[in-house]
Amino acid sequence: MKYKVLFLSPHFGVGGVPHDTINFINTLDKSIFDVYLVYGEEGDLFHKLNTKEITLKKMKFLKNYRKIMSMILFSLKMAKYVKVNDIQLIFTISIIAYPVGAIASFFSKTKHIRAQPNYILQTEKVNAKLMKFTPFERWTDLFITFGSGQKDELIQAGVSPDKIKIQQRGPSSFDYKKAGNYIRKELSIPDDFKIVITVHRLTEGKGLDIFVDMIPYILKEYPKVVFLIIGTGELKEELEQQAISLGITNNLIFTGFRDDVEEIAYQSTFGVYPDAPSVGMTRVIEAGIPLVTQKNSSMDQYLIDGKTGFLVEDCSPKAYADACLSLLRDDDKLREMREFIKENPLHKVVGWDESMDINNIFLSVLNQGK
Repeated sequence: MKYKVLFLSPHFGVGGVPHDTINFINTLDKSIFDVYLVYGEEGDLFHKLNTKEITLKKMKFLKNYRKIMSMILFSLKMAKYVKVNDIQLIFTISIIAYPVGAIASFFSKTKHIRAQPNYILQTEKVNAKLMKFTPFERWTDLFITFGSGQKDELIQAGVSPDKIKIQQRGPSSFDYKKAGNYIRKELSIPDDFKIVITVHRLTEGKGLDIFVDMIPYILKEYPKVVFLIIGTGELKEELEQQAISLGITNNLIFTGFRDDVEEIAYQSTFGVYPDAPSVGMTRVIEAGIPLVTQKNSSMDQYLIDGKTGFLVEDCSPKAYADACLSLLRDDDKLREMREFIKENPLHKVVGWDESMDINNIFLSVLNQGK
């Protein structure tokens, strides 16, 4: 008999949480698990989901998890769905899905796993308070984090260390041998120009204004470079106007949504991640290129300063520009970093536990107490 597992996802638009949800679903062994998915909207990434062996239900999701009564009512509706379908485990990642999964798990007497990609004290203040003043931790059997920083914050929020596991986001489908060198031709980038990228949803709080403001400082000293902003979102027009006012439109390309982020990253010189409270761009490091980000930020747990990238002291355009220029001017350092990253992949740097894959993690939670 197979175990029944339910995934909750508000949408499959561009972003790390939908990407990770798809990775987990596609990775689960369907000979062991019957997978159910309740989701709100399809979005740009939905086509990456292997839907052949899963049961889908589209449902209107909450838009705001701060509306406590609406969240409780929606959670009870989800608990009913769980009971009707004899589901044994609920898996959540998103900020909205987590409290719903915890409450539904309690009322349906099922197990609950929550993947915690972000810093809960910084980015999920409501969930952190709920965890402190309600039995949310008791209603969650395991927290999976993607780095030590998130684990430390969960412990500060009151979660027992025994209930936290640092684990890889999911297997990377990226193949270095198939990366090619097509992006230069596609975007008409000269062969002697270097390529610097950032990958984000174009929304507030992602540091994209800092990335754009950084560019003039670099072009003044090193003009043979093109910058790519990969992603979609409501800030695109505002960022385009910012680029026009700075006179950098010849060196900045907005690529829009791309399915081939890792491939583009591999063909690029390095990436830049201006600090944001959410974690992002680990796929850039997984593709084997250095990253520039801020010290004591959400991403520095994924870097070894001077080995896999540079950590800047403050989150200013000039500070990022100086770090980027030091890489742009030093081809030997770039080669050294890429070689180090290849020999020391992300799972070694972060300390991901490779002793158990996601299938065994799910099984261990399902068999707790037996």
